Amino acid sequence: MSRVDKFNPLAKGSAIDQKRDVLRGGTSGKAAIGEPQFEEIRKEAIGYGLATDVLYPMSSGKEASIYLALWNSHPIILKAYRLWTTPHKLSMTKGHIRESSGKKTRWILGLLEDIAVKEFDILDTCFRAGVRVPTPISRVANYLTMQFIGNGETPAPQLREVELEDPEAVMNEIFDQYLLMYRDANYVHGDLSGYNILWWQIIRG
Repeated sequence: MSRVDKFNPLAKGSAIDQKRDVLRGGTSGKAAIGEPQFEEIRKEAIGYGLATDVLYPMSSGKEASIYLALWNSHPIILKAYRLWTTPHKLSMTKGHIRESSGKKTRWILGLLEDIAVKEFDILDTCFRAGVRVPTPISRVANYLTMQFIGNGETPAPQLREVELEDPEAVMNEIFDQYLLMYRDANYVHGDLSGYNILWWQIIRG
């Protein structure tokens, strides 16, 4: 996995180290990690140089939340991996975890970063292989950004929401893309459905 962190790694440590220090109020002591609020996510995304603004949350899944963000007035997607839904034994209750040492906090935040790194690498590999996926843009800590698919600030509809003129042709196209993903990107999508396929007229050749 490529762990390149574009957020000033030589200045004050990595983004994860800085996040840990903020959580514990300095460079020593214990940190209380809670579910991040929108303004905190917005501030971090802008501070990390991932977006020039974050407008609002679009959806929330088992592991991450999706936000509509802007980069110099151009809409992009910001994906933020959350703490309490990640698969580790330290999770206590939704939205909160007990205070922990700096070392343990660093491990928890590093786990979130690992998940974001893995997803960004998969997205980038699929994109380079020619699979029709959103263009990956950047990643810092537990955040990643990608191309927004839609018109203005209106997202493209999910496949399940579209009445298809030729469902068989669409099915064959999906199979072709899945084969390309498997053959050239060495990746198998384990949750492919009408909920996570977008239907849009502009496609990358």
